[in-house]
Amino acid sequence: FAHAWIPRMVRETDDANITAADYTVWIPSLPKYLEDGDDHTKYAEKIAGHFQKVLAMATKNPVTDQAVVHGVTLVHGYDGAIMQFGAKGRHLQDHDNTCLLYRKAQAVGNEKAAA
Repeated sequence: FAHAWIPRMVRETDDANITAADYTVWIPSLPKYLEDGDDHTKYAEKIAGHFQKVLAMATKNPVTDQAVVHGVTLVHGYDGAIMQFGAKGRHLQDHDNTCLLYRKAQAVGNEKAAA
């Protein structure tokens, strides 16, 4: 159930609905600071401008609308702390699922599956 049904339902629900995640870009390796002389307070504006240029130069269906980039949010990795926190959550969820499957196997007397 936890390994097949729930992921399938999550995938189907995601495919059936348009959410912000459908229009979100994750860039995992942005420089922490801009080069010397650049105004770091305008980092988000510079990223938005960059993507507007990239979209305008697209060979198929170029996008020239200046409002195509709705917003930019910068989230720093804090030396991997955010990714580690997510990995820890996934590990705890896997552990809980394994414990649940073990208890279910024991309840029905399936010692082979419980082992």
